[in-house]
Amino acid sequence: MAEELTIIHYGYLEEYIREKDKKNRNLFLVQQEVLRDPENPLMRYHYGVELYRAGKYDEAAAEFVRAAEKSAPQAAYLPKLYRYLVLSYQGAGRYAEALQAVQKGLALFPGYTDLYYYGGLLYLQKKHYARAYEFFKQALSLPEPPVYYAPFAGTRGFRTYYHLGQLAEAFLNEEEAMLYYMLSLRDNPHFTPAMESIARLLRPREDPRYARECLESLCEFCTPTANLLIG
Repeated sequence: MAEELTIIHYGYLEEYIREKDKKNRNLFLVQQEVLRDPENPLMRYHYGVELYRAGKYDEAAAEFVRAAEKSAPQAAYLPKLYRYLVLSYQGAGRYAEALQAVQKGLALFPGYTDLYYYGGLLYLQKKHYARAYEFFKQALSLPEPPVYYAPFAGTRGFRTYYHLGQLAEAFLNEEEAMLYYMLSLRDNPHFTPAMESIARLLRPREDPRYARECLESLCEFCTPTANLLIG
């Protein structure tokens, strides 16, 4: 019965209101700077970032394209700009353009792990599994990028291992999937999606004793959260 449902609404909690106001304030302030200096590519980049954070993905992508066209090749923010451009197209559901942005960014910054990682995610979404695998493996093979690339945590480690595990599962290779999930968890013991996948593959309802022994063998690098999940 609908009368028995309870709706919990957090929209008017103070922290939510503050966060929303902060985003709107930042967006307004940067927009004013862009209006004052429309040819400044750095300000257009920052405007694109605020649009992206506000969920205005199409507008953000347009700003990133404008900024890229006017930016010097050695601009420190340019690698991050291409990452945001990819994410904006992805957020807008414009996957073909997102992949084009990945390729263009890699032509400029071939060692940028994040672009390989997000390219892998895009191919995974499109069920182009061979290309996804290729991009994820390339992300793992690269050295640590320069600090000013501001790489997203885990693109050279636990996040990529996790998605390689998903790919292995898609091809019914549970042994390989388990290996990748283990590598993901070893790289980041706080990454509980990897632990959830390991627990699922062990099928604890079918053989609880074996599942428990396997999970307990992982506890040398488990966190309290992971141990709770095991329970």
